[in-house]
Amino acid sequence: MFGLEMMVIGAFLVYASQAPRRHLNLVWLIVGLELVRGIFHDMYMISQGYDPAFMLGFTLLHIVVIGTGILFTRATKMETGSEMTARLSSDGL
Repeated sequence: MFGLEMMVIGAFLVYASQAPRRHLNLVWLIVGLELVRGIFHDMYMISQGYDPAFMLGFTLLHIVVIGTGILFTRATKMETGSEMTARLSSDGL
Protein backbone atom coordinates (compact mmCIF):
# COMPACT_ATOMS: atom_id res chain seq x y z
CA MET A 1 0.00 0.00 0.00
CA PHE A 2 2.87 2.38 0.80
CA GLY A 3 4.25 1.93 -2.71
CA LEU A 4 0.88 2.77 -4.27
CA GLU A 5 0.63 5.85 -2.08
CA MET A 6 4.05 7.02 -3.25
CA MET A 7 3.04 6.41 -6.89
CA VAL A 8 -0.07 8.57 -6.52
CA ILE A 9 1.82 11.38 -4.79
CA GLY A 10 4.64 11.19 -7.34
CA ALA A 11 2.22 11.27 -10.29
CA PHE A 12 0.47 14.32 -8.91
CA LEU A 13 3.81 16.04 -8.26
CA VAL A 14 4.74 15.50 -11.91
CA TYR A 15 1.36 16.93 -12.97
CA ALA A 16 1.70 19.89 -10.57
CA SER A 17 5.19 20.70 -11.84
CA GLN A 18 3.58 22.18 -14.97
CA ALA A 19 2.38 25.14 -12.85
CA PRO A 20 4.62 25.12 -9.76
CA ARG A 21 3.53 28.47 -8.32
CA ARG A 22 -0.06 27.28 -8.14
CA HIS A 23 0.93 24.16 -6.17
CA LEU A 24 3.26 25.45 -3.44
CA ASN A 25 0.93 24.03 -0.79
CA LEU A 26 1.61 20.59 -2.24
CA VAL A 27 5.33 21.12 -1.64
CA TRP A 28 4.61 21.96 2.00
CA LEU A 29 2.46 18.82 2.24
CA ILE A 30 5.40 16.72 1.05
CA VAL A 31 7.73 18.47 3.52
CA GLY A 32 5.28 17.63 6.33
CA LEU A 33 4.93 14.02 5.23
CA GLU A 34 8.70 13.63 4.99
CA LEU A 35 9.04 15.00 8.50
CA VAL A 36 6.35 12.82 10.09
CA ARG A 37 6.27 9.67 7.95
CA GLY A 38 9.96 9.98 7.20
CA ILE A 39 12.18 11.28 9.98
CA PHE A 40 9.89 10.65 12.95
CA HIS A 41 9.09 7.15 11.72
CA ASP A 42 12.80 6.40 11.19
CA MET A 43 13.51 7.46 14.78
CA TYR A 44 10.67 5.25 15.98
CA MET A 45 12.08 2.30 14.03
CA ILE A 46 15.52 2.86 15.62
CA SER A 47 13.87 2.87 19.06
CA GLN A 48 12.26 -0.48 18.19
CA GLY A 49 15.62 -2.09 17.49
CA TYR A 50 16.18 -1.59 13.76
CA ASP A 51 19.75 -1.01 12.57
CA PRO A 52 20.54 2.66 13.31
CA ALA A 53 23.05 3.02 10.45
CA PHE A 54 20.51 1.74 7.92
CA MET A 55 17.70 3.91 9.25
CA LEU A 56 19.93 7.00 9.45
CA GLY A 57 20.61 6.54 5.74
CA PHE A 58 16.88 6.89 5.12
CA THR A 59 16.76 9.85 7.51
CA LEU A 60 19.42 11.57 5.42
CA LEU A 61 17.34 10.97 2.31
CA HIS A 62 14.29 12.53 4.01
CA ILE A 63 16.38 15.55 5.03
CA VAL A 64 17.50 16.02 1.41
CA VAL A 65 13.87 15.95 0.20
CA ILE A 66 12.81 18.43 2.91
CA GLY A 67 15.72 20.75 2.12
CA THR A 68 15.00 20.62 -1.60
CA GLY A 69 11.34 21.48 -1.01
CA ILE A 70 12.20 24.44 1.21
CA LEU A 71 14.78 25.75 -1.25
CA PHE A 72 12.28 25.37 -4.09
CA THR A 73 9.57 27.37 -2.30
CA ARG A 74 12.05 30.11 -1.36
CA ALA A 75 13.32 30.37 -4.92
CA THR A 76 9.76 30.51 -6.25
CA LYS A 77 8.72 33.20 -3.76
CA MET A 78 11.83 35.30 -4.47
CA GLU A 79 11.26 34.99 -8.22
CA THR A 80 7.64 36.01 -7.78
CA GLY A 81 8.69 39.05 -5.75
CA SER A 82 11.27 40.17 -8.31
CA GLU A 83 8.77 39.71 -11.15
CA MET A 84 6.31 41.88 -9.25
CA THR A 85 8.98 44.56 -8.72
CA ALA A 86 9.84 44.53 -12.43
CA ARG A 87 6.18 44.83 -13.40
CA LEU A 88 5.58 47.73 -11.02
CA SER A 89 8.65 49.61 -12.26
CA SER A 90 7.64 49.10 -15.90
CA ASP A 91 4.17 50.47 -15.09
CA GLY A 92 5.79 53.61 -13.67
CA LEU A 93 4.69 52.95 -10.08
